[in-house]
Amino acid sequence: MSQQAANRKQGNAGEAIAALELRRRGVEMVEPMPTGWGIIRKGNRIVSAYPLAPVSGDFRGVLPNSGRSVLAEVKTRDGSLPYSMLESHQHAALQRHHDLGGLSLVVWVHDGIVSVMRYPIAGFRFRTSIKAHQVIEWGIDEK
Repeated sequence: MSQQAANRKQGNAGEAIAALELRRRGVEMVEPMPTGWGIIRKGNRIVSAYPLAPVSGDFRGVLPNSGRSVLAEVKTRDGSLPYSMLESHQHAALQRHHDLGGLSLVVWVHDGIVSVMRYPIAGFRFRTSIKAHQVIEWGIDEK
């Protein structure tokens, strides 16, 4: 299996875990954001795929009672979460959603655990990373 395929498999597993965790924490209507894919063929074989356009996040949901919009971006990586792991359009979408009154979340699947953090994350900026002991978890009782 190629490294790209292994990364995609790990990312898909992380997204499935993240969706379950968001539901467990009380987010309702958790749905994946649709991504259109282009394919690259060699003869009759598909050798690669790529997203046709960036999407604002991995999942959308709604908070019960308030109806507040939730936008979640999922990252799967052990060790630390570098700022650069989120692409610029992902940072921009999470920030814009937050600015408009939505709840923006980064769901980090790492080292056998799932961390759910509100975005923007204090101190998380260019050339920094978050380690597990620095995580401030989000809970549904928070606004």
